[in-house]
Amino acid sequence: FFIADMIGMDVYTLDNNHIGTLKDVLQYAANDVYVIKSNDGKEFLIPAITKFVPTIDINERKMIIDPIKGMLD
Repeated sequence: FFIADMIGMDVYTLDNNHIGTLKDVLQYAANDVYVIKSNDGKEFLIPAITKFVPTIDINERKMIIDPIKGMLD
């Protein structure tokens, strides 16, 4: 995916809770990290790996994440 196509997409958990929107993608050697801005203004960093981000739908502009405990605190 192109980063520009992903910015602004809605982010949901596996149980369909809306978390926020994708604000930025940080690019590192090991893997990218998604910066998600929540509805209340908090920012969360989610590693861009299949374990935590099982689904990205560019057409629907929707990302599904599977965060571990504490990742969204």
